[in-house]
Amino acid sequence: MPFSINWYPKGTVLEFKGALDLEQIRLLDLELYSDSRYDDQIFSIWDMLEVTALRVPMDKAKLLAAHDKAGNLHAPRIQIAFIADQPYLVSFIREYIAYCRKMAFSWRFHIVTEYEQALEWLGIESPEAA
Repeated sequence: MPFSINWYPKGTVLEFKGALDLEQIRLLDLELYSDSRYDDQIFSIWDMLEVTALRVPMDKAKLLAAHDKAGNLHAPRIQIAFIADQPYLVSFIREYIAYCRKMAFSWRFHIVTEYEQALEWLGIESPEAA
């Protein structure tokens, strides 16, 4: 799998490697949403610095946002920090966030380029200490 999920008492850190496609993102969502630990999550860090290619057309950002609306209703307090620096990936994330806002998500989003920036934005010293 091109991703791993690290669970902590109040959040998750997702690490991605290699090429990422739509089916893999949907499998990730299924794994997250079907786990009872997801209910109490307040943060999620999506570390995408090692993604070599995002094989998802830009027009699928709306589909992913619509799919995630159920997750938003299930765990409304989550703050998501995306760590990414590739231009297409950052553009895709921005498009996804724009659709989430149009759909009135309660989640908060931020895009950064370093892990420490994600922790700072979330206001935590480490995932374990949150």
